[in-house]
Amino acid sequence: LSLPLPNTTISDGLKEALSVGVTDGVAVLSKKNGFYKNEAIKILLPKEFNAVEKPFKSVGLGSLVEQTVKLMNRAAEDAVTEAGPIFLSAISSINFGDAANILFGGNTAATNYLEKDTSKSLVSKFEPKIAKALSKVGADKAWEDMMTKYNTIARKNHVNENLSEYVT
Repeated sequence: LSLPLPNTTISDGLKEALSVGVTDGVAVLSKKNGFYKNEAIKILLPKEFNAVEKPFKSVGLGSLVEQTVKLMNRAAEDAVTEAGPIFLSAISSINFGDAANILFGGNTAATNYLEKDTSKSLVSKFEPKIAKALSKVGADKAWEDMMTKYNTIARKNHVNENLSEYVT
């Protein structure tokens, strides 16, 4: 004979599972190459840059492109440790209704919940940390150098030049 689980047990179990996932994810992503060598989440240049990436490489600026991509990902690896507490705080506020929606909402329900209910606060808290990490690893200077060269080559394709906003 099995009795249904109390609502709090169900939501507490989901919170624990999500918390473990966040903690484990941060541990993996914060290591060197956690972002950079993970093709599923590697931060690439903005799609608007595609039009000049090949010409950059053809005139010997491919290393600048690759160095900028590497540094953007290094910044994310450095800053991701700051994301853990932000996500854990969001997870702790999940109520039973939220838990039920996540459990029965499909494969992306947890991501959708976090995106819908916490995206603005996550971005406002996380972007300054990304900006600091970008500066720490020199990605901001590499980006500025690359954008200066880019703007002389491609005047009509505009790229979001706010690197911390883009990486965040």
